[in-house]
Amino acid sequence: MYDNIIPAVEQIKEVFNAEAVYIFGVKYNSQQMEYVTDFDVCIVAEFEEEDRNALLKKAYMQTDCDVPFDIFLYTPEDFEKFSKDPGSFVSRILRVGRLYYGKTK
Repeated sequence: MYDNIIPAVEQIKEVFNAEAVYIFGVKYNSQQMEYVTDFDVCIVAEFEEEDRNALLKKAYMQTDCDVPFDIFLYTPEDFEKFSKDPGSFVSRILRVGRLYYGKTK
């Protein structure tokens, strides 16, 4: 289903040494519902806040992907905290996204 984006998701996962990866916001080619044309990925990983921008830049620069994507980055603590708020973006990711890697809450 996500065949054309899995290599990119794997590359992103490795940059962050992710504890969990969620794929969401997936858009498909209208002709072939099998080909992803845009997606979002949520990364849950340990990192220092001052390294956030450098890590995101590295992920975007090192990821070989023909499909546009956005990365949303959370520490495990922030992800857990925001997941408890039903109105948060993290709660939305948990509702509509697909856990690609890691453990569910």
